[in-house]
Amino acid sequence: MNKLFIIFTLLNVSGCFLSCTFEEPAPAPENSLEFQSMANVSYGSDPRQVYDIVLPQNRTLETKVMILIHGGGWKSGSKSDMIGFRDFMRDQFPHMALVNMNYRLADKNHAPFPMQIEDINAVIEDLLDKQQEYQIGQDEDLLMAASPLFQAHPAAPPTILFYGGNDPLIPNSQGSALNERLGELGVSKEFHFYPYEGHGWIGLNLLDSTFKLKFFIDKFFGD
Repeated sequence: MNKLFIIFTLLNVSGCFLSCTFEEPAPAPENSLEFQSMANVSYGSDPRQVYDIVLPQNRTLETKVMILIHGGGWKSGSKSDMIGFRDFMRDQFPHMALVNMNYRLADKNHAPFPMQIEDINAVIEDLLDKQQEYQIGQDEDLLMAASPLFQAHPAAPPTILFYGGNDPLIPNSQGSALNERLGELGVSKEFHFYPYEGHGWIGLNLLDSTFKLKFFIDKFFGD
């Protein structure tokens, strides 16, 4: 695989709200790999350490991989919250592999950092171990930006950021700092700020941010 990128969702996108029509795919070459979907693949000993994976038809070692990480302030939520968004991404990018992961949730006995970063890295390592089985090769240079601000580097993948001005959980300064740092490193990036939105949003601003995300992926990760 040439590129793997991670989407941290802060949006209320549990349901897909768009209807799209696509042409029928061309007939698969003889001996091609079939479409495959697997649920609750374990990547650790904790019951929360599982992911779902959707593998496209005709995939190769060059197939790109998208990892989806649900929201919830690191202490709530589930990969099931991302099903609608996953299906939307599958419709828009049918040649990509999609990984929808759960991670261990923070509580009074378990701090979110570095636990969630460790889980993200564990998923990446599991994908690396199974790259021949899944037929998705991995480029390790693009797998290291798990902690956006502190692990950002000049070779980081293009990054798109969405922040709400009334978010009670994520300070706007975090988005501004990451946007500034990526600019210093020369990383391709976009920063979109919705001054009257909170931690998640619906309606026209959700539609706007979803289309911005689609255009961004088309621009930097499309075929």
